[in-house]
Amino acid sequence: MAPSVFERPCPEGWVYPCTLEDLRARLDEFSLGDVAGIWAVGLVPATRRDHDAYARYLCGDKPAVHVYSLPQDLRFRQPQGARRGRLEHYMKMELAFGMAVCREGARLVCQWTAESLRRFALEYVLPHEIGHHVLHRERHGVGLPCHSTEQDMEQRADAYALRQVRARLGRLPGLTG
Repeated sequence: MAPSVFERPCPEGWVYPCTLEDLRARLDEFSLGDVAGIWAVGLVPATRRDHDAYARYLCGDKPAVHVYSLPQDLRFRQPQGARRGRLEHYMKMELAFGMAVCREGARLVCQWTAESLRRFALEYVLPHEIGHHVLHRERHGVGLPCHSTEQDMEQRADAYALRQVRARLGRLPGLTG
């Protein structure tokens, strides 16, 4: 059975990257073994702690995935001095899914369209967070601590998400070829 989904009210000036219906439909596409044990997946307002994350996996007694809200204009001003090459290195997936980077004065600005952000959230971010759940269950199942190094956990979650992306490449306009 797929996890339940929920939505908390979004503050004025903020939007969610997808809808509850989008989440339900995408969750139904995962293997039941991969989502087994996830209590819920929800659309949740971003906090100061989460302002730089698209989503987060929360392990514990009731494992959950929170997909965070974003500013309504879907724009992110980068810190002064940010370099395009560095953004291109660290934001490869965002760029592959259609996020644009432009210069406004002395600053770089990242800009999403609603549809490219929706696809990114459903096709990469959600699988990445489910990848964390799969890794957590695998480690727990063999008696290892729930957490590995942060770098190892992120690499494994990325690998899981990339397998999901590759499996769907034929159905993802703009990511084939």
